[in-house]
Amino acid sequence: MHDSPGLRAGILGYGAIGRHVARLVSALGMEVYAYTLRPRPTPESRRDNRTYLVPGTGDPDGVIPVKWFHGEEKESLNRFLEEGFDLLVLSLPLTKATESLLSTEQFDILATKGKGKTFIVNVGRGKLIDTQALLEAVRGGKIAGAALDVTDPEPLPEGHELLREERVFVTPHVSWVSPRVWGRVLEVLGRNLDALGGRGEWVNLLERGNHL
Repeated sequence: MHDSPGLRAGILGYGAIGRHVARLVSALGMEVYAYTLRPRPTPESRRDNRTYLVPGTGDPDGVIPVKWFHGEEKESLNRFLEEGFDLLVLSLPLTKATESLLSTEQFDILATKGKGKTFIVNVGRGKLIDTQALLEAVRGGKIAGAALDVTDPEPLPEGHELLREERVFVTPHVSWVSPRVWGRVLEVLGRNLDALGGRGEWVNLLERGNHL
């Protein structure tokens, strides 16, 4: 066990989820390093310009990271990983460019620069990580462990190797669930209905549909 102040957290994908992760870990005293696809060189470019944000959450002004990285090539990603992280969070979408984003080469960097102490959390998509490379990294002490809300394959078949690893924690794609999530979902729905032309008219349509 150790305290969080002074530890480094790398966040791959600095969208809504990544920004809220940053808020949480920075409250624990961690330094946050952000990685995005496109460059964010100015304060304006670092802001979250979405039209809706739950008050008191995330990093709307993009001020939490102490350092920003960007790119879509493995070389750019590797430079990011060379910072050496205690916590590495994946919260980005699956694309051709991000499939197997973390593989043997990247785990080797984490083993060297992170000194085998990096703990990985994947709340994005399972195929962001090469599963076999992850298993080898855990077994070889290249990383401290992993928490996976998404896997490849998904769902994992009974008896899969990931499920047998003591330092790998697997949850069934439920990291988005909280006691109040549906209230927030309905609030966003209401805002979208208002934007489409009036909540009242749409509510009437929904009510009529429920009686069909």
